[in-house]
Amino acid sequence: MRRKKSIHRMLIIRLAVATAVIAALVAVAVIFAVRRDINELVIERALTAAVQFKGYIIDQLDAPGLGDHAKIQRALDRSGSSRLRLGLGEFVFVRILDGKFNEVARTADSAYPHIAAVTKYAENPIDLPGLRQRGLWHHMNRINGMTVVRVTFPFTNSAGAVVAYGDAVFAVSKEALNEARWRIVRTTAAAVCIVLVTTLLLYP
Repeated sequence: MRRKKSIHRMLIIRLAVATAVIAALVAVAVIFAVRRDINELVIERALTAAVQFKGYIIDQLDAPGLGDHAKIQRALDRSGSSRLRLGLGEFVFVRILDGKFNEVARTADSAYPHIAAVTKYAENPIDLPGLRQRGLWHHMNRINGMTVVRVTFPFTNSAGAVVAYGDAVFAVSKEALNEARWRIVRTTAAAVCIVLVTTLLLYP
């Protein structure tokens, strides 16, 4: 009897350890998947907005030195005033850089509560080798408890030459973060249930 109880105790311990390990691995995998999905969505929206904005400033992109910087600023201000607030979040900081990464224009959402911290974050250096190699650079970070994604992308002129860059910070909404957390919990719980059910079937 003691031997049987000892075996059962050992099986329970092993089951608990295996369940904890699997839960941790699944949670980590889902976290990486969620981060990847958010990054991809932000990049997609940034590139879509870039194509639209390029149409507004194509004359300046074709001009030497990006032409009239004041016109670029006005176009950026108009884009900022018509900013769409979507379920995933919104761009709260955008600036235009010339080919040498000097700032030409910028806009920021003054209504965003963490805009000062976001602006400071946007002053961090861009990964220039990565940007030149991949044609795009992005970085996810936490600022004052909020998740933001910084993305830098090129603007080309009518000849297809890269003459400017967009540098934007996207603030992920609380709703999107809550949904991501629930996704992690649901997936992890499902994995744990599968482990428990499988174990009970194997060791009745």
